[in-house]
Amino acid sequence: MEILFDKINIALLVTAVLNFILGLLIIYSGRNRRVSRVYFLNIIAIIGWIMAMFFYRSASTSGTALFWCTILYVIPTIVASSFLYFTYIFPSQEEKNIILRALVIFGINFLVILSIVIPGLTIREVNIIPGEEHEIIFSSVYVIYFIYTLCFFSFGFLRLFKKILKNIRSERNQILYLLMGYSLAANLAFVTNLVMPWAGYFWLNWLGQVLTVLMVGFTAYAIVAHRLMDVRLVMRGSSVYFSSVFSIIVLASATKILLSFFVSKVAFWVDLLILIVAISIFPKFKDYFFRIANKYFFSSLYDSQKVIAEVSDKLRMMLDVEKVYDFIYLTLEKTFHTKTFAVISYDKEKKEYSVQYNRGIKIKKNDVFVGNDFLHRYFTEQNKSIVVEEVRNIYYNKKTKKTIDLLTKLNVDILTPLNVKDKTIGLLVLGPKESGDMYNDEDMQVLEIIGAQAAVSIENSQLYSEVKEFNEKLEQKVEDATIELRSTNSELKDMNEKLVTAYEKLHQLDRAKTEFISIASHQLRTPLTSIKGFISLLLDGTYGRIPKVTRDVLEKVFISNERLIKLVEDLLNISRIESGKLVFRFEKNDITKLAKDVVDSFELAAKNKKLKLEYRAPKKKIPAIYFDNDKMREVISNLVDNSIKYTKKGTVGVTVEELDNQVRVIVSDSGMGIAKEEIRYIFEKFQRGKDSSTTHTEGVGLGLYVCEKIINSHNGKIWAESDGLEKGSRFIIGLNIDFIPEDSLKVIGKEGGKK
Repeated sequence: MEILFDKINIALLVTAVLNFILGLLIIYSGRNRRVSRVYFLNIIAIIGWIMAMFFYRSASTSGTALFWCTILYVIPTIVASSFLYFTYIFPSQEEKNIILRALVIFGINFLVILSIVIPGLTIREVNIIPGEEHEIIFSSVYVIYFIYTLCFFSFGFLRLFKKILKNIRSERNQILYLLMGYSLAANLAFVTNLVMPWAGYFWLNWLGQVLTVLMVGFTAYAIVAHRLMDVRLVMRGSSVYFSSVFSIIVLASATKILLSFFVSKVAFWVDLLILIVAISIFPKFKDYFFRIANKYFFSSLYDSQKVIAEVSDKLRMMLDVEKVYDFIYLTLEKTFHTKTFAVISYDKEKKEYSVQYNRGIKIKKNDVFVGNDFLHRYFTEQNKSIVVEEVRNIYYNKKTKKTIDLLTKLNVDILTPLNVKDKTIGLLVLGPKESGDMYNDEDMQVLEIIGAQAAVSIENSQLYSEVKEFNEKLEQKVEDATIELRSTNSELKDMNEKLVTAYEKLHQLDRAKTEFISIASHQLRTPLTSIKGFISLLLDGTYGRIPKVTRDVLEKVFISNERLIKLVEDLLNISRIESGKLVFRFEKNDITKLAKDVVDSFELAAKNKKLKLEYRAPKKKIPAIYFDNDKMREVISNLVDNSIKYTKKGTVGVTVEELDNQVRVIVSDSGMGIAKEEIRYIFEKFQRGKDSSTTHTEGVGLGLYVCEKIINSHNGKIWAESDGLEKGSRFIIGLNIDFIPEDSLKVIGKEGGKK
């Protein structure tokens, strides 16, 4: 068959290439996502339809034309069915029974294909008319084909239209432009490729294929302007690499051509030298096009790994909180090109936010805003960023209306939590991007990691400021005391010298303590948190798919890193206890709910060791009692964690009961047990059971010491019981029901008492 290359067939080839490029971008950006695979199938079907028309128009005999005509009408059925199925899973798969729907859709598709491929049933013959488009003779069954195509596309358009009405703005715009592109191309194709041939007019039966460029154009716009299926991430990265490679090739080719004017035959070593130079200057070209793309084409083009690494490295060396704020602002402004930015701190007692740092938002420093319990509970405490527009569309009600209206008035787009462990210290506040783009998934991941790192750095800076202020006050007191002592009579001279010496030693000890706190919190916590963030990104697949062997190793590194973080927390708790900095906030809480939550959080750990983890609820309702919820959670979690670690098989149980005016929390296990002579000192600092190191090698003997100090501060008791080695153990916490703290805020010192 001789291939025809007239203007129409050339237009068909160009259209096929454009569709193919779009399909590659879609499948490359989300080959592991069902929605991307189905959309790619639809694009491939469209390309097949275009190429079928290309070969159909090139056919010179009736038999060949009939074959390609059959293909020409089979493939659009796949386009229609894959498009309809796509509307069920885009932008997110929410419908139930999606597999059953797919079977129904493609089952009907199969029956329609059968009606086309059976000779003479739908298409009787094709007549070759010289100088004109081929003539197709249809049978009356063609009406079934027409109704099928019309219904599948119409139902798909209706589904997309309904989704436009109920989705948030970013997804609504994606659906809108996708619907516009498909509906324009499909409706015009209905006329030129279905209605007109049925009526005997074939001179435009190729136009429907060419009109798919409308679909390509609208889809491309949705990708660039509204991050459709996050393809823009691929486009912006590939555009930089393509421009860099193309420029290097042009430069190398021009160099070789120029040399050919002076040398008749360019030697091999010259080609090799050009290649080496090209490879060496490639990174500079890439950086150049990276900046160009960032400035003129993609407002949020950045290397997320590089940004996170730079933030981690710089924050580790900062102790001035104002410099921390400045650095975070400059980093986010350079990365996202955000118009406005602020940092607000959170007061848990008052449930208020106050402005600490502001760049462009219409608020003043130290302005105070009342927090919103709903948003704090469902977003901030869960370490989730608040996207104001999404919250407005989904959670706009009496509870949130005032807060959301205020954020909208202030032109705030994103609020990212600053959480340290289970404590919220504030929020990062970001306004819209200069380009008007929405914050995409990659932006949100980067923001949350930066928020975690910034929270640790801000807390460290605040601790450093407190210690520095304490030192200054202490130095002043020492100086005042020294002057006062020197002014006394000569009879007190010896005493005066001793006091001065004592004060100097006290100053040295305090400075050593301060250095320890600063080093432990700043030099250990910050890099450990960064390591945790990077490993989480790797395990989540942010930097690509990783082999199973590598994943296993990373999971072990992640677990070891968690152990180090816990060790640092224990050391800091010891330091705070001995320096009088461990703060308690007493509130009336439900101890049974707390115990049940802790048990739920250890279900996976117990399951991994094939242990039975039980929560035994009290037979009657336990009254609410005063305790610090975070500290008590730490104690119970420590006990449950120890029981799981030192139990090879059997059961770990948590029981809550009321006995003798006490609420008791009992953590029991069937593990290795405790020797009777060891029970009396296991709550001492750096003490462990004689055989515990063979079962769990990572512990250092701080956890139970901290637990005892915390329980003592609640005027309670904690003790251990065991029938001996290999006979299990029981750890009992006893809290007095009548315990009422003198005030809600309590600080314990060296002996665990009130200061």
